[in-house]
Amino acid sequence: MKKTTETRGIGFNKTLVQEFLHLRRQAVQAKDTVSIKSLDVIIDGIKELTFAVEDDKTGKGKAFEFTSPAYVLFSNLAKYPNDPVQLRRAGAHYFVEWSLPTAALRHFERALNLSPADKTLPMLMEIAALAIERKSETSKPVSD
Repeated sequence: MKKTTETRGIGFNKTLVQEFLHLRRQAVQAKDTVSIKSLDVIIDGIKELTFAVEDDKTGKGKAFEFTSPAYVLFSNLAKYPNDPVQLRRAGAHYFVEWSLPTAALRHFERALNLSPADKTLPMLMEIAALAIERKSETSKPVSD
């Protein structure tokens, strides 16, 4: 059976941010600049998800489904923050499951920095950038 929870609040996300901030502090102590950069991207993505939950105009917040794959994804990111495959998967999850192309793009960019030979990442980055552009065009007020 697939584990699914829905979050309207931000408790889960705040806990997740705290866990990754702890990992970042460890990376800072170890002077691991590669991990610091990756963890910054991961933390920013979680924060963007948190803001999307809080920023819904209905006042109820957007509901995001955290399925088993999402839990596995974040667990793997915690273990392997510099794994370009995990970062690409996170980007895909942000894009497809949560409609957050900006977070997706940042994950794709970080994955490309870690794995420049990956031929799929430039295409994924272009798709995310187009989605960001469309999103900004639709949010602009229409003038007469």
